[in-house]
Amino acid sequence: MRNWFGLTVKVTVVWLLTVAPIWATQSMKEATDATEMHKFYAYSGSGAGTGSGIYDLAINKSVVTLGPYSPGMDVKYLITVTNEGTIDSWDPEITDYIPYGMSLSPNDNNNWTVIGGGNAINTLPTVMTGSGVSLCIILTIDSDFSGGCITNQVAITDYYDDYEDCDSDPHQGFNDDEDGDGNPIDDDEDIATICVGNIILALSDISLNGVRNGDYNTLTWTVSNEHTLDYYEIYRILPGQTQEMLTSLPNTHDEVYNFIDSDINESAYYKIVGIDFSGSQTESSMIYIEAQSDPIHLSIYPNPTADYVTIQGNQIEKIQVYNPHGQQLGEIIGNQIETYTYHFDVEVSGMYNLVVRHLDGSTTTQRVAVIK
Repeated sequence: MRNWFGLTVKVTVVWLLTVAPIWATQSMKEATDATEMHKFYAYSGSGAGTGSGIYDLAINKSVVTLGPYSPGMDVKYLITVTNEGTIDSWDPEITDYIPYGMSLSPNDNNNWTVIGGGNAINTLPTVMTGSGVSLCIILTIDSDFSGGCITNQVAITDYYDDYEDCDSDPHQGFNDDEDGDGNPIDDDEDIATICVGNIILALSDISLNGVRNGDYNTLTWTVSNEHTLDYYEIYRILPGQTQEMLTSLPNTHDEVYNFIDSDINESAYYKIVGIDFSGSQTESSMIYIEAQSDPIHLSIYPNPTADYVTIQGNQIEKIQVYNPHGQQLGEIIGNQIETYTYHFDVEVSGMYNLVVRHLDGSTTTQRVAVIK
């Protein structure tokens, strides 16, 4: 009789696992969560203020290196991207459109990458809401540059993930008015201009005209050599007052410029001042626009005259006399008579203006040619 013995062998298999430290696992999870949250905002908050926020970046460019500028010289520019929205921006891409006559300097250490066409791109770190991030670029003026003005353009050209800026498109080029404000340079673009060499800019000539339309005045001007100008200042001079600057307008390289001075009930003088990139000024001739030209209750003679005029009219409150530059020469207060005489104690010939203010508040202006 045989006895069989059973032997049970228990085998334990040990698998070797690589276990990451707890702090590393948490860090990886936080990074994943942050990325997913970023993607959520990128898609649900794109553009125009949904429940998740507004994405809005702006860029500014300025010249750091002071002139005068000469061929072969390095010029440093400061570029700042500001977050004007309510969503943090991750890694926006900017492009510096290196202009003809310049190249990226070998002394630049700001991690710019030159791509096809000679442009340089860079990626910024996260631009937090309400803050800005700045970096520089150093460009070298070509050693054989013959002199003139160089305009350097910069733009925000891409965003991390799928953002859509609320008032600009990174894929639109310069001179496209994306936000509809009339200025072709939007807030995701900017320019900076330098003038190289000991040069004299070609003098611009501003030709200004103006007409009265209802209760407003329309100014129209054209410019020769307009490429030398940076912007325009518009000045108005009311009779008896000092000149005031109404506004300034950028040089948009148009053939004709227009400006409307609205709700003005007085005769006025106007001039346009063009400011070039070096700060020099070019002025138009001063023009005069009459608020009311119907002389129904007024007669002024002789005209032209050598030394005096006789003014006849009714309901005259006062008469003011101005020289061709808009400066007041004299004043006659009305005293219920209908005939007045004014003597021109001047030595210069020209067109002088008599502004007659009537008791009913109306104004009549008459130009008098004085010949000496």
